[in-house]
Amino acid sequence: MGFMEGPFVSEREVTEHLGHSNWMVIRRFVLVQGAELKLRPIDDCLEDQLNRGFTSTSYLKLQDIDYVVGLSLRIAEAVVSGKPKHGTGNWHGKCLDLSKAYKQLAVHPSHRHLAVIFYHDKNHQPRFYVANALMFGSTAAVYAFNRVSRSLWYLLNKMLLIPCSYFYDDYPMFSPTELAENADNSASELLDILGWRHARTGPKGQPFADSFNVLGCNLDLSKVAQGEVVAGNKPGRVERLMEHFARIKATGRLNLHEAQVLHGLLRYACGFFAGRFLHQVCAEVMNLGMAGLYGQASKLADFCDYATGVLSSCVPRKLRVFSERRPVLIFTDGAWENGCASIGAVIIDVATGAKWCLCDLCDCLCAYQLLI
Repeated sequence: MGFMEGPFVSEREVTEHLGHSNWMVIRRFVLVQGAELKLRPIDDCLEDQLNRGFTSTSYLKLQDIDYVVGLSLRIAEAVVSGKPKHGTGNWHGKCLDLSKAYKQLAVHPSHRHLAVIFYHDKNHQPRFYVANALMFGSTAAVYAFNRVSRSLWYLLNKMLLIPCSYFYDDYPMFSPTELAENADNSASELLDILGWRHARTGPKGQPFADSFNVLGCNLDLSKVAQGEVVAGNKPGRVERLMEHFARIKATGRLNLHEAQVLHGLLRYACGFFAGRFLHQVCAEVMNLGMAGLYGQASKLADFCDYATGVLSSCVPRKLRVFSERRPVLIFTDGAWENGCASIGAVIIDVATGAKWCLCDLCDCLCAYQLLI
């Protein structure tokens, strides 16, 4: 598809192709991702220190699932307030996905000597390729792509008036039900004009619907007209996690790699929209993985039972337009003096103004209401 040039079987061939010997070799390896066992090639720009030659004075502002949920709630608020000019108040959504997004942007010709990919083939013979497109593993590629990605987001919002967000190559989009098909066609036509390949069919090319998967979450818009949005985990995620814990409990072993896999899945399942109840499980699974608790099956079994119990209570979160949005602030302190926790926490209810101080001065946890 033109993403690379090669293969070259020796350093001499690469030198002849580039016209000089001052080139950098970047090792490629493969990660296996998700339940689908998707192969993800990674170019290790950290190992060869290419990433240390790049810096940025700006920061990425990624619009993650919390942004998407907030946007959908804002739409629900506008519907309930009677602001929409079109449609019946029912809304649909979808996630538009760019195809092989990094590979649609080129490496500058003067920098191609810094993008020579290397690996050993199945016969253990060396193979070199010169990259024509951005490498997955380069820090500079992340910043370069996200500038373009954010520009496409701006065009979708301003030119086509489609409320949407972006997260790398994913574009969660919203539309009144009556205009959804038109919005879908218009977005595709704009990307076609700009030359961007994107998914039109299959798992990543779904049409607008009242419930859709986005960034590992399932977002239900069927009650937007009533001022409610329901956000939950992607179907099957919690079940896969529980199967993982059941397998660990049965074997009585947890190595670091398994802990890292579980930690990644758990982090997806405990975003801000879903609450923070899984954060303790996230922290503990890494501690157990790094400790290498071989032969301590009882401790692992207790942890697996605890994690499974927490996951079983995981339910979709209903977000309502008129719910109380002012937070309850909890400040914790690690004060431990002479075997006594003098102050455990200070709690402030911003909505009502009530304040409490939790302390342990008499071997039992007491709560004193603050009058200040």
